[in-house]
Amino acid sequence: MFKAMNMMKNIEIKPKVTGCRQYTDENGSVSTVTAIIVPIKFTPTDDGTILIGWACNHCNSCYNRRCIYAKAEKSDNKIE
Repeated sequence: MFKAMNMMKNIEIKPKVTGCRQYTDENGSVSTVTAIIVPIKFTPTDDGTILIGWACNHCNSCYNRRCIYAKAEKSDNKIE
């Protein structure tokens, strides 16, 4: 077992529901949507920490270039 497990106490990692005011569709229209940010990947590192990867439920359909979760602009999933 890696070191991080020994240090863990009461860490609560759960989805977060929030309003996204910059959801951008394939036509460039911006609207407000309810976004759910969820943990999707847990990676233990050599120094005993755990890296957590997060994603948004709109990541494959959002074209906001400034959003760290938006994948639509960067992938082959573009709606044409």
